[in-house]
Formats: sequence, C-alpha cells, structure tokens
Amino acid sequence: MLSSIMMMLSSWWMPLFVSFVGFVGLYSCLGHKEVRFLFPVLPLVNVVSGVGLTRLYMSCWQSPVDSTKKKNDDDKVHESKPSNRPKRVVGRLVYVVAWGLLALSFVASSAFVAVSRQNYPGGKALEYLAATMIDMPPQQPCRIYIDNYAAMTGVSRFGQRTLPKHCIVVKAGYEKDKSQLLLDNEDGLRLTHLVTEDAAL
Repeated sequence: MLSSIMMMLSSWWMPLFVSFVGFVGLYSCLGHKEVRFLFPVLPLVNVVSGVGLTRLYMSCWQSPVDSTKKKNDDDKVHESKPSNRPKRVVGRLVYVVAWGLLALSFVASSAFVAVSRQNYPGGKALEYLAATMIDMPPQQPCRIYIDNYAAMTGVSRFGQRTLPKHCIVVKAGYEKDKSQLLLDNEDGLRLTHLVTEDAAL
C-alpha cells in the first residue's frame, strides 16, 4: 500500500511497480498459491517505499530557497520566492500518513503472528507428546502414528527431533501406511502413540 502511494508521487519508479504487479498477477493465475511465492519481489517493494519516503521527506522539509536581488551597489535586499505552502502542507500530511501506515502494518503483523501461533494444533500435540516421553527408556517400544490433519497443522521433521531417537514415526499416506488409520492390521496393533484429531481414539 505504501509503495502505491509512492508511485503516485513519482513516475520514475513506475516500471518497478509494474514489474511487481505483473509478477504477482502471473502467480495469481496458478491453482496453488503460497505467500513464499512473493518473497522474491518483497525487497523491490521495500526499496520503492523507502526511496519514496526519503524523497517525500526531502521535498517537504527542505528549507525554502531565497533569491537575492541587488537593489543598489552597496545594499542588498533578500526576497523569498513563493514557497508553495499548500503543496508542502499536503506533502507533509502524506508523509505522516505513510509513517502511520508503517506503524499500522507493524501492529497488524505482530497481531497476525500471535494469532498464527494458534493455527498449529498438530505441532502443539507433538510438543506435548515429546514432553511426556522425556524419561522414556530406550528399550521401551515406541511407534507413533501421525494422521493427515496433524501432519498439515504443525508436525514437521524439526518437531520430530524432540522425540526419543528410538521412536518410529509413521505418517498417514507415507512409509508403510496406505489407509487413514492403521488400526485394522498388524502394524496398527504395534502402535504405542497416536497424534490424531479423532478424540474417540
């Protein structure tokens, strides 16, 4: 949004902005979209916004230019040129609004990060499971099944590193599993822990 404001103030950056919009537009045509697809162009947007703010600051807070007119050989009268005060006031207002948008973006991003931490119940479940298995002896059988929902909501290879090293992790759709729950075959009988959304299990 901030870069859009900068584009209205200077057309020199328009090619960069068009490149950004074109990049996002092309990726929007894909059936599968992820935020990480935008990472290559985010620095471009930041550069445009930063340079735009700098130019806006320089144009609005620069000292007025004085012209000197010589009236006599010995006397000089200094007369100020028109300062375009309305334009400068509007520019300063836009500058303040731009910084307000930055502050609002920071607050919103912080809130979104706090909320997103609650979007990974699978990761929380795995963390809780790892905490209950800290003192598990190496000789005790450990075969953990992770269903699809848990795998999509935070269970990762990084999280699995907190589990005892002798534990075997079986994920839905991977390894030897071809069904949703591995409970109707001999592999299911050897499961010792389940990470699943189904509370009935």
